[in-house]
Amino acid sequence: MEDWREAVWAAVPPGATPERFAERREFLLAHVRPSEAVLDLGCGDGAFAAELLRARAAVTAADVSSEALRRAGERAPGAR
Repeated sequence: MEDWREAVWAAVPPGATPERFAERREFLLAHVRPSEAVLDLGCGDGAFAAELLRARAAVTAADVSSEALRRAGERAPGAR
C-alpha cells in the first residue's frame, strides 16, 4: 500500500492546484480564527496548510505519504 501512495504523489506535479481550491479555501478560512489550532489531516502537499498559516492559524499537518509530507514541508514550513 505504501508503494501505491508514493506512486500517486510521484505522478502529481509539484505545485499542482488542488481540485476546487478557491472554493474550498474560502470555506476553510471562513471557519478558522487567528491562533486557532488546526489539524490538516491528509494535508497532501500543504496547499491548504499554507493558506491556514497565512491566516495565522497554528497548523499541524499529517499525511500517509512521505513525499506529500516533504512537499508540505516546503510549501508550509511553519506547520508542525
